[in-house]
Amino acid sequence: MFPGLRKYVQNHFVDIPGREVQGDGIVEVWWDDVKAYEDSMRFLNSPKGRPLLLDGANFADTRVRFPG
Repeated sequence: MFPGLRKYVQNHFVDIPGREVQGDGIVEVWWDDVKAYEDSMRFLNSPKGRPLLLDGANFADTRVRFPG
């Protein structure tokens, strides 16, 4: 997908009768270490990676994050 990224997983919510869930799912993004994460962030903020970053706003709500 882009430099430094080790793993990307989309976890989609399933409907459970009687339970309301906000959102459609949760995304997991994995890096081997802090340097790999920083490399990814540099790429996303570069001219080549910026369109990918901007497109994420079309489908991803980044207001809630769960650091791991």
